Amino acid sequence: LMKTQEHVVQWHPTILTKLALVPQRIMNAYPGPLTGHEGSHLFEEEDFVIRFAGCETNATRSCEKEMEPYYYKWKQESRTLSD
Repeated sequence: LMKTQEHVVQWHPTILTKLALVPQRIMNAYPGPLTGHEGSHLFEEEDFVIRFAGCETNATRSCEKEMEPYYYKWKQESRTLSD
């Protein structure tokens, strides 16, 4: 797959002109150190997507509890935008 992607980017300028590379964290951030994640992939305010990897398969974790602070923040911000 990687070679195919390289070929498309290298030999098809229409694709290259529309291509943007973004840090992994922006489209696939992890919620935070409390969930066992650390490093540069943790969620920051300007990120688009948070991935709660493993919360549904780990009996000691709760997806709902992990998502709750982000959900309430999103809900509050959406309310502000609609006013």
